[in-house]
Amino acid sequence: MCIFAYPNHYLMNYIEIRHTFHRLAEASGKEYRTSAKIKELLDSECKPTKVHTFTDSCNILAEYDSGNPGPTILIRGDMDAVGVGEHIALFYASQDKAYAHKCGHDGHTTMLLGLAEHLHLHPIQKGKVLLFFQAAEETGTGCQQLIDSNILSLYNINMVYA
Repeated sequence: MCIFAYPNHYLMNYIEIRHTFHRLAEASGKEYRTSAKIKELLDSECKPTKVHTFTDSCNILAEYDSGNPGPTILIRGDMDAVGVGEHIALFYASQDKAYAHKCGHDGHTTMLLGLAEHLHLHPIQKGKVLLFFQAAEETGTGCQQLIDSNILSLYNINMVYA
């Protein structure tokens, strides 16, 4: 199943990817396996122009640069889980008994990866798109870590979507 209108052009199985992230439910600021899986999929399937990682957080910023002048758009999705155990018998249930994806962050991450694959297979013609995979959204510290890193000062961001 594909989330875009061109099913024959997409390579990743988004249902399985979401199930994988659901299994990997991790606490805010400790999304080590989740961010490693995102980085792996970006590098192997989605081929951004650049991938920025950070020493003080699990945040990831993927850049798609057309090489031509134009607007810069930042799109954010979150990846952390909440401190509530999984109480539903799912074959893809959280592997951590204390944390689960109750807010849909596994889906948000999957959708952002879907957009990444779309940007790889259908490159933009002008401007840049930044995909921000935000760690620690539930505590608010992930966004602050991105701001404190000053990486956004490298870009003239025209629009932000979350």
